[in-house]
Amino acid sequence: MSRAPAGRVAVLTCTTALVGVALLTVARGSEASRRREEPRGLGDEILRQALDVGSEATEVRRALLELRQRVGRHPLEARARASYAALLLALARRTDETEAAVFHARRAAALAPVTVPVVRLSTLVLAQAGRKDEALRLVRDMFGYEPERAARLLLRIEPSVDPRAVEQGIPETSSAWLAWSRQLGLAGREDEAARRLHQALGRWPEDLAVREAAGAVAVAHRDRERLRELFAPLRSLPSGAEAAPIFVQLAWHHALESQPDAATRALDRALELGAGDRW
Repeated sequence: MSRAPAGRVAVLTCTTALVGVALLTVARGSEASRRREEPRGLGDEILRQALDVGSEATEVRRALLELRQRVGRHPLEARARASYAALLLALARRTDETEAAVFHARRAAALAPVTVPVVRLSTLVLAQAGRKDEALRLVRDMFGYEPERAARLLLRIEPSVDPRAVEQGIPETSSAWLAWSRQLGLAGREDEAARRLHQALGRWPEDLAVREAAGAVAVAHRDRERLRELFAPLRSLPSGAEAAPIFVQLAWHHALESQPDAATRALDRALELGAGDRW
């Protein structure tokens, strides 16, 4: 029996692993009306053939087409559909296969519009298939319910979209700008992160989360001038428990200004507000 060329082993292993995972997801996540043994049994056969003769062999492609036809005749829940879309795209060799992947990615996101794993996978499929505007719209929507995970997703698809279009994926909200700033910083793009945070502070100067983030950066760098800029314009300080970190930063500000009594008062206030909180 012929074997796949040795140089293709790594790529073939990766491809067949993806096939196996996605097929198992489809089999387990489909509607009760589907006979589960059919797609999984076909998937096992596809894997055996691909490992033996390569993923481009005629019989492997024929089996994949049969799987696609079977799946197409039955409804799939959102998670299985998103996985199936990723599988189709990974194995796509023709335009119609790419279009099928796009169709299922769209449908999965429509079925579960706020389920992060589904939307994330659908977004990746759409971005890789060249549907960049659609991918950015999904990311933009995700910022409304999971800003941190949306920022990570935007960072993931950023290389595949026009840099000028990235802004389309970031809504005009303080939480979105703050999340994007944090992800830029984690990615080592500190200048961009600082610029975004500064812009956020300019747009939402009274937003507690934005002010706290800016203060944390200033404290970390012992930036006296920046701390002055942050606290000088404040007419009043917040009084809720969530404001405790602000008073810690204020204590640092007074300490750096050689005002120990004021620093002590600010720290006492932080402890008072944070009583019972784990921060």
